[in-house]
Parts: sequence; C-alpha cells; structure tokens
Amino acid sequence: MKELVVLVLAISIIFNMVGCEQRKDAGGKVVAQINGREIRDDEFKMRFSRLTPALKSKYSDENGKREFLEEIIKRELLLQEAKKAGIEKDQVLLDRIEEMRERLILNEFLQREVDGKLVTTDKELEDYYNLHKDEFKSPDEAKISHILVRNEEDAKAVIKRLRKGSDFAKMAREISIDMATKHSGGEMGVIQKGKFHPQLDSVIFSANEGEISDPVKTERGYHIIKVQKKIPGLPLSFNDAKNILSQRYQIEKRSKVFEDLFARLKSKANITISDENLKRTEADNVPSK
Repeated sequence: MKELVVLVLAISIIFNMVGCEQRKDAGGKVVAQINGREIRDDEFKMRFSRLTPALKSKYSDENGKREFLEEIIKRELLLQEAKKAGIEKDQVLLDRIEEMRERLILNEFLQREVDGKLVTTDKELEDYYNLHKDEFKSPDEAKISHILVRNEEDAKAVIKRLRKGSDFAKMAREISIDMATKHSGGEMGVIQKGKFHPQLDSVIFSANEGEISDPVKTERGYHIIKVQKKIPGLPLSFNDAKNILSQRYQIEKRSKVFEDLFARLKSKANITISDENLKRTEADNVPSK
C-alpha cells in the first residue's frame, strides 16, 4: 500500500510540473543530461519554485533535491518517448493545445482589460448601498416548534388531532420522537433563514405566523412544524453590509466593463452572419474533440 501511495505521488508530481522547453540562453550549471537534453540549475530552480509548500518542504534538503531531480528526469524520459511515438503530431492533441492556448490568451486579455480596471472606491460603494439599502438586511428569523414522528401514517394522525383543536405543545410531549425538544413541547427556538434544513426552511419561511405545516419528510422522519413568531431581518448599516455589497458591486461592475468592451469591439468589427447557412448547421452532429 505504501509503495502505491509513493507511485501515485510521483506520477502526480511528474504531470503537474509546468512544461518548458530548454532555452538556448538558459543559464546556470548543468545538473543533469538526458539523451543530450541538458537540465540546468536555472530550470531546476524554476520548477522547484512552482511546487506546493508541502512538496518544497519534502525536497528541501540535499537528499530531497536529488529526489526532485529524479522526478524531472522521469518526466523528461516520458516526454522524449512520447515525442518518438509521434504523439505531439496527433491532430486531436494539437486541436486541444490550440484551444488551451486561446483560452490562456483570452484569460490574460480579460485580466488586463476587465479585472485590471476594476478599481472601486468607498464613494462608489456608499452610492451603491444607498440605492439598494432595502436589499441589505440581516436574515429573516422564525421561532418554531415541531413534532417529529417516524412515518406518514403517524404524521397524518397528528395533523388530524391538531385540526380538531389538540394542544401542539402537549402533543409534542406525548408523541414526538425528537428527544432534544420533546420535553419542552417541541420548541426549537429561533432559527435563521437559510441556515436550517432546506426542505424545512422553505416551509417555515413561507408559512404565516401561528400556522401549522403539513407533514414534511426528511431523513429523520416526518416533521409537523408550528411557526410561533416571524422576525423580519433588520436593515444592515453600510459598515455591516460592506463586505457583501462590495462583492456584489464588483460582480455587477465586472459585467458592465465586459459588456462595454464587447460592444466597443463589435462596433469596430466587420461581422457578417448567414442565417441560411446557420439554419442548415446541425450542432448535434459537430464531432467532439
């Protein structure tokens, strides 16, 4: 088992090393040669710098450096063998490489032209907060009680008795299988919207104050919930809302900067579209790469 873990780790290191062809101007001393391919200490340092902190620690001493060099050698031998097999000329692979190259170029361009221009001032955030103040508030809360039973038949029997006027708290003490709340008449206290079981959360916060829900099934059984009190969320001050409104404003601003960039490029471009040919194009039949 230990040997398998070591092998998996070695393969992971090999395939996660960022590739780089040997540069003619590569500096430093030659630390290894593999079939004429020189590994210089500049390349060794570059590859080492891209390791995770944990791997850097693993390979930090003299024995570790030798072990890491062995991993570089393994990678180079595999790469040379792959090239001999003609894999680098495979058209499917070349198409994937081109797609990746285009994606990297686009990511870098957007980083410069969009993300690089997202400078936000406190004044902008304050203006945004004032325009959307009603949307920034603490979560709604509700004070609830519940009765938990094992099956649907028991749940229907509970609902029938409650509709005839039976006391909810008394029935919780008598019937509920939730030992944590049973003796307090099923009281669960105050819960925040969005921080409870999703199925129960939606029922609780769509119910009116004083309302008793239909049975709700979860992995624990069937719940009958009584909403004792609804507590609306309170408006947040600018300082309390600043983190979340900053994130939201940045998302909206980034979208606007991107759309403005796209509109500007499109207005200067010469674009023609053939609706007739587009109609004849069967997207489902495009070969996957």
